[in-house]
Amino acid sequence: MTKRQATHYPNEFKESSAKLAVESKESVAQIAKNLGVHVATLHGWVKKYLPIATENYWNFTLTGAMTESCV
Repeated sequence: MTKRQATHYPNEFKESSAKLAVESKESVAQIAKNLGVHVATLHGWVKKYLPIATENYWNFTLTGAMTESCV
């Protein structure tokens, strides 16, 4: 069995990918596929580079409506 090599991406790529995932109308899964990264990896980048967007996403999802912090 061979070991998989970890792929290292530049921070600029991670941050711009996270921004694209948050701002795009496409699903995160589709964006991840287009970028050639695993969807969990892209979710991790969003959480790391755009923590406010992640918090707003969960506020919207859990309440079913945008809260004042999302505006």
